[in-house]
Order: sequence, then structure tokens, then C-alpha cells
Amino acid sequence: MSAHNKPVSSQSASASSDAPRPLIAYQVGDTDVVAAHDPEGAIAVLCEQSGQVPGDFDLSDVDLVSDEHLNALEFFNIDEGKAERLETSLRQDIAALTEPKYLFGWE
Repeated sequence: MSAHNKPVSSQSASASSDAPRPLIAYQVGDTDVVAAHDPEGAIAVLCEQSGQVPGDFDLSDVDLVSDEHLNALEFFNIDEGKAERLETSLRQDIAALTEPKYLFGWE
């Protein structure tokens, strides 16, 4: 059997499935942003933070945060009435996380 026809061992196949899943930024509802592995996880993170129940949300309440917002290094501070510079982008903040997390919200 040539090297190209070798079957993949079950050990190497399971090792690749054990790789950590990436965290993704989701907006849940109108005002909250969380880092989670999937939309269902995003709802769970928000409910854990807010005390709401998962039944208050469905998958249509969850949207991916846009690349524009993930890469932004400025935000508009409503209280101050001006744009302010961020030290890191949301994308960089999420890359540093190791588990799902509530990130921020606004009213």
C-alpha cells in the first residue's frame, strides 16, 4: 500500500476533532455582544450574565458581529459625545479569550 492510500488512523482523526473551537463575536438581541462557539452558546452566555431564560431568545435574535466592528479601534462614547480610541480591537480581545464570555452591552 502506498503512502497515499494509507487509511487515516482513528487516533489522528480524533485528535483533530479535539482541537479547540474558535470563539466568535455575536450580538444577541439589540444591545449585547458575547463571545461564544455558536449561536446557541451565545444565548446561553447572555442568559447566564443577565438572568434571563434561554426561552426569551431564539436563533433569529443572534447575529454575527461584522468585520468592520471586529476590527474597529475607535468607538463613539455617547456620554462624552466624542469618538475615543481603543487599545485593542474586539477581534484581538476575542482571540485572547479561552472560554465563552459576555463582552459588553449598551442601552
